[in-house]
Amino acid sequence: MHSKPVYSSAWFDTFAPRPESVASIDVAAISRLCPRPEYPRLLEIACGSGRVAGPLASIGYDVIGLDISSEALRLAQAQAPGPKYVAMDQRDIAQMPWIFDGVIVLWNSIGFGTRANDQETLRGVAQVLRPDGKFLIDLYHPEWLAEQSDTAVRSPGATVRRWIEHGRCFHVITYDNGTVDDIRFNVYLPDDISAALERVGIEVRSRMPWWTAERAPSRACARYQPECRVAGRPHCVSRTATVFPA
Repeated sequence: MHSKPVYSSAWFDTFAPRPESVASIDVAAISRLCPRPEYPRLLEIACGSGRVAGPLASIGYDVIGLDISSEALRLAQAQAPGPKYVAMDQRDIAQMPWIFDGVIVLWNSIGFGTRANDQETLRGVAQVLRPDGKFLIDLYHPEWLAEQSDTAVRSPGATVRRWIEHGRCFHVITYDNGTVDDIRFNVYLPDDISAALERVGIEVRSRMPWWTAERAPSRACARYQPECRVAGRPHCVSRTATVFPA
């Protein structure tokens, strides 16, 4: 693997226990956009503690959850044992031997390295998706983040300071026990992520704020979700093994 986990055990203890209603919104949107009869085999990149992978498996999907953090995956196996979990750097996705009907990335869980590293991840996504497979990527809108920058926000258990600089979002999280996390990730405007996806053969079909197709992404909404498909595989290596792990 290329790098170490981005999120510490303090982060998981403080922020991973989001209300179930938050995960249920994502699960409902994914099951609507990737109905199980057409998209039964899903890969969640950066699955963390399994808060979305677990519910998807519980409603009948075959799910693999991938994360670089073995600690997060141990938590996922204990709390959401339905999926199969794989410890792997997301930039190595192309090494997976399986083909998926759908791939999911939630909460901007991409961009922790360079933008060239992001292209590695996206190229890997294109390689493990079947023809006409679907890719759902959930991103923060950088203009919304910019409007929330340079303020210290108090959350239970921690204080978070956030700012945008040179296309990256910086978070300095000071926990009540005195430990500090410095978390940084790339952020993309809708046109920029569309261009990055097109370079690896992934076509953006729609762009939704908060999983709602009736509006266009804007700085008024924190998150937006490009819905993408792989119609052809010009950038992909040949695959003959399509058997999903038992």
